[in-house]
Amino acid sequence: MRLRARPTVVVVVAPGRQRRHLLESTDLTVDRIATEAGLGTGASLRRHLTAVIGVSPTACRHTFRTASRSPA
Repeated sequence: MRLRARPTVVVVVAPGRQRRHLLESTDLTVDRIATEAGLGTGASLRRHLTAVIGVSPTACRHTFRTASRSPA
């Protein structure tokens, strides 16, 4: 039996993973990350992240980088 993700899951989750990866592992600008992830503008990415997780891209970047650098 083969399980497949629903289209909405792919559309929402896959770009979210890409945005998080780009925020966490690059020094790309928010505008560039938004473009790469298909959101168009930095303002769109800021609105999206604030609505979904309640923080700005800069706060996400800081949190993810701090967490990934902390010893386990």
